[in-house]
Amino acid sequence: MMTQTTRHHGGTALSASQAGSALIISLILLLVLTLIGVTAMNTTLLQEKMSRNALDMNMSFQAAEAAIREGEDFLQQATLPAFDGTNGLYTGTVDTIQRYETTGWTWSTTQTRTYSGTIDKVSAPQYYIEELDETVPAGESLVVGFSPTQTVKRFYRVTARGTGLTTTSETIIQAMYAR
Repeated sequence: MMTQTTRHHGGTALSASQAGSALIISLILLLVLTLIGVTAMNTTLLQEKMSRNALDMNMSFQAAEAAIREGEDFLQQATLPAFDGTNGLYTGTVDTIQRYETTGWTWSTTQTRTYSGTIDKVSAPQYYIEELDETVPAGESLVVGFSPTQTVKRFYRVTARGTGLTTTSETIIQAMYAR
């Protein structure tokens, strides 16, 4: 003959097979809370990486913008030096393939001009200036609101490269300048 033992808890009888079910339920809840915590941590780390990359991209863009502005300031001199392929001063056409896309091009200090100011936490951006053809196709203009009948002596293309907080973040921008 088999007898079943019962425990009394708070005035109610529990069978022996129900003893310890609170432990199992607690472990399941602990597992669910752990999974929620790990997921939240992974989401937070991903957002941290995205914001760091956005900052890096913004820093590289700001560095390139600073170099573009310095190139435009350079072009406002009363007289310009010869654009002879040295010191970051080149000649070209509007349709010339971009120098930085050609084989063997490096953004070295011998092929470009280096930004003279300082930008916190990033290396100095570089730029080069191309003196373009004097001609503008008939009826067209490179300048918004500019009439082709007006006299413009020369167009210039300033190309700048900036890097961000890491060397893998790079921004290259161009600006056209009429003088």
